[in-house]
Amino acid sequence: MSEISNLINTGIDFVHQNKNKEAIELFQELERKNPDNPDILYNYGVCLNELHDYKGAIHLLEKLIRIDPEYKNAKVALGFSYINSNRNEEAIKILEEARETDSDNVFLLRNLGIAYAKKEDYTRALEIFKQAETQEPASCQILYAIALTYKSLEKYPEASEYLSKIIDLDTDQSLTDLAKDLQRDIASKTFSSTGLRMDAVHYCLDALEKFNEKSFTEIQAITFEISMLGSYGLDPSNSKRKHHLQNMPGEYSSLHLLCYMYVGFKVLDPSVDIGFDLSKEFEAAEHLFNA
Repeated sequence: MSEISNLINTGIDFVHQNKNKEAIELFQELERKNPDNPDILYNYGVCLNELHDYKGAIHLLEKLIRIDPEYKNAKVALGFSYINSNRNEEAIKILEEARETDSDNVFLLRNLGIAYAKKEDYTRALEIFKQAETQEPASCQILYAIALTYKSLEKYPEASEYLSKIIDLDTDQSLTDLAKDLQRDIASKTFSSTGLRMDAVHYCLDALEKFNEKSFTEIQAITFEISMLGSYGLDPSNSKRKHHLQNMPGEYSSLHLLCYMYVGFKVLDPSVDIGFDLSKEFEAAEHLFNA
């Protein structure tokens, strides 16, 4: 391996180690000594992309493409820089050019799908994201992009299906949490015309998810503690979070606790009437949970 290749790899390692200052200094020196070296221009441009210096990346990657128009992934990296610089039409143009000879490149497809989605051409974006899915069917990033696009097209069942895939895979906690949040948002849209209290649906769904991970004894302790608290009065019209439990950390509104108690007794003894009808909200939450 040449000395330049070794130095490029060192610069890449610096970026991965968050040694940004060292990475920039190394690539600057490499470019100064070798201003037309395609490998240096590409890796320096990708480095600047990762450091969010998109203007600097564009300067380097445009120069690279003038020198070597067919350099692998150069147009993909430049398209990414354009997208993040709000130069969407230029991103689409350069990525479509690259797609003609590299149609199965997942990074290209993801970037191109994002560019079309930003343009609000959701039908085209969905087509491209679905193509990316065939290459990496277990990529939560791609699955989430598809779910968001379906939501933008108001195809809520399809969006929910993809969100469930992400939650089932559970390979990226941040995306799993985003998927759960988006499912709740979709629930609000799909159930908003039914007369349900959507906050109560969300709280019941939260209880179903939490109780699914707890033992019968733990559910009993939480439910009975809320029941005792309820004997002193829980006002569901008061949305201020002011209640705390010994058996479950956090801060809860009265309605939140009533939903937990309702779901708890559904597990412990469905014949118990807590004196607050949440049957429709529970049914909607149970439908979402089972789906």
